[in-house]
Amino acid sequence: MAEKDVVGSGISEVEHDERGREVEPQTTSKKTRQTRSKSRPPAPTGGSLEEVFLNMGERIEVVENSLSTLEAHTLEQLDDLKED
Repeated sequence: MAEKDVVGSGISEVEHDERGREVEPQTTSKKTRQTRSKSRPPAPTGGSLEEVFLNMGERIEVVENSLSTLEAHTLEQLDDLKED
């Protein structure tokens, strides 16, 4: 069985196997889930969802405008190439 050697204040843990070799500490699925949940930002609430959708709508409009401009420019360039 692996034994845990706690170093200092207990912040870092080193595990050793039966022969005294250092081994990686095993992370349980519960500990992994807890770590993941801490790193995720909180889910948007009702009021902030409206802000998110408005922001997305504004971004989509900008992209649509950019695509329209790019399309018009591309068509002009194609017309110029056809004339030459």
